[in-house]
Formats: sequence, structure tokens, C-alpha cells
Amino acid sequence: MRHESGAPGKATSTSIDENCCRRPPTLTELRPPRYRGGMSDLLPNPYFYQQLPTLFSSGAAVIRDEHGRILVEKPNYRDHWLLPGGGVDAGEDAREATARELREELNLDLPVGRLLSVSWVPSSAAYGAPMGVHFVFDAGVVPEAELRDRVRLQEEELEAWDLIDPRDAAILSPWGAERVWHALDVLEGRSEVDLFVVKRGGIAEAP
Repeated sequence: MRHESGAPGKATSTSIDENCCRRPPTLTELRPPRYRGGMSDLLPNPYFYQQLPTLFSSGAAVIRDEHGRILVEKPNYRDHWLLPGGGVDAGEDAREATARELREELNLDLPVGRLLSVSWVPSSAAYGAPMGVHFVFDAGVVPEAELRDRVRLQEEELEAWDLIDPRDAAILSPWGAERVWHALDVLEGRSEVDLFVVKRGGIAEAP
């Protein structure tokens, strides 16, 4: 409202800046626009998922021969051996990823069966690795002669494969060896399927 100078109630050219008297916005008013196209009406799904930490998932197989030895492979990008398997691609689950990796890496088309182990691995700043969830499945018993006839290495990634006594699983990483022994305990009835975490001094250890 404007008032005349010295004459209450009458307009003049003097005015009050109304912006200086506005209240500060509330937290509700500061939220992003409400999203009504899906389950959440608070944040758009792409924005919400971008805020979540990265997670890596993989599947691997325990393949045994008639003597109880397990098949392992030596990648050219690691200094230790691994169970056959690999990362989960978009559109597949961990069991499907394991079956695909067996075909791609070893030329083995095997039924990937019972879940033996689920491992949680923390993120590692030293390795630049995100946290991970890794699955191990039973891929059955295949006679040694059949394996040696059928296996064809994916030479772009693998240097060798072998059959080893489970007691020699230390040729895998410490985490890999522990994972193999845990999976075999489940397979042979000494343990139940459960979340598996390798710990040193009470702290979860990255592979």
C-alpha cells in the first residue's frame, strides 16, 4: 500500500518492497517436482537409482569329475585360478550367466543346478572394486575323459584349465578357496546354503 507523506491514508509515490517480507520456503516446497507416473510420487525412478551404490554380481560353477576333483580355470588377467563363471549381464540372472559363461569359456553346455553359496564382498578402495554379490551353483559330475574331449578354452581370456583336489584350492585367491570349501560343504551335506562372507579379524575381506 502507498501513503502520502504526512497525510495518512492517501497514496504517494513511496512504496514498500513486498519481497523483503516473504517467509523462507519450507522443506516441502524445496523437494523435486512430484512424480505421478509410477510407484513413487517423490523422486523420478532414474534420479533415485542414480543415488544408489554400484554392485557387481557374478555366477560360478562347481564341476566335479568322477574322482571328486573340481574344474578350475586360469584367466590371463589374474594371477590366480578361478572357478568357471563370470559376471551377470543385463537381462539374465546368475544361473543363466553361469551357463552362458561355461559355454563361452569352456565350450561346455551343462545344466546349472542347485545353489550352493551366496557370497557378499565389500567394496574395496584399494582395488577400486564395488561391493559384490556372487553365486556358486552345482554343475554336476562329468567324467575326466569327457571333459578333456569337450573343453575348448576361450583363448582371449583363459590360459589353462585343470582338475584339482579341493584341498589344493589355495591356488585360487584366499577368498576363492574359502568359497570353494564352503560350497563343497553344502554340496556334501556338512552345511546349509547361507550368506557367506570371508572375514579377517572380524572385517569382511574383498577378493
